[in-house]
Amino acid sequence: MPIVPEVVIPRMFLPQLAALRDAIFVRVLPAFDKLESEADQIEDETFERLGASAGEDTDPADLAEAAVEAGRRHFELTSATRQTVINAFAVALSHLFEQQRHFLSLRTLVDLEPDSKKREKRFRSSLKASGINDAMFIHHRKLEELDLVANVAKHAEGQSAERLRAWRPELFIHPLIRDDPGVASSSGVPVNRPLMGEDLFVQPDDLRAYLDAVESFWRFVLGQLSSVR
Repeated sequence: MPIVPEVVIPRMFLPQLAALRDAIFVRVLPAFDKLESEADQIEDETFERLGASAGEDTDPADLAEAAVEAGRRHFELTSATRQTVINAFAVALSHLFEQQRHFLSLRTLVDLEPDSKKREKRFRSSLKASGINDAMFIHHRKLEELDLVANVAKHAEGQSAERLRAWRPELFIHPLIRDDPGVASSSGVPVNRPLMGEDLFVQPDDLRAYLDAVESFWRFVLGQLSSVR
């Protein structure tokens, strides 16, 4: 039985995007909401633990310093992990959108072309054959940005990083120091470890914008299909 886009998009694609949105913003990211209080708790617990085993000649200032360091390490490591999760979700969304497009192109064209560029070209042709002008969304800047972000997250420095840096230099600057004019040049630092929470700093609002762009693409296609039927 042929796959009908008017059925697949609302019953499969849009629910997939809604589920991913829920996973990101309801289930996963809230787990990182209390990093500062966690660090404070670890600092307090470390101070008490060290104090319980310290000798009479131990300087309390040394204990306090060690406790602060423990809290700091926890905060920095967990913050980097949060950034890793956000960057990885951008990659997941990019691939989900790619696979959705390929799913329709394969099913509607009955074409098992392994070359992704040729498959994408045929998908665009299939849209145009249905009377759909895809240029508004397939070339939409935010979708292109998502593709670049995913490439940078996977492959680090390269042509995608250079293009993304020209569009969104702030994505290469830690959000805590973006407003500091003295560190603006850090956007030119090579990307080495984007999946270790470093060098690439996609933010939750960026993920929302990417999700909105992908969802808008499919709603646009649905609207165009309805208008030509």
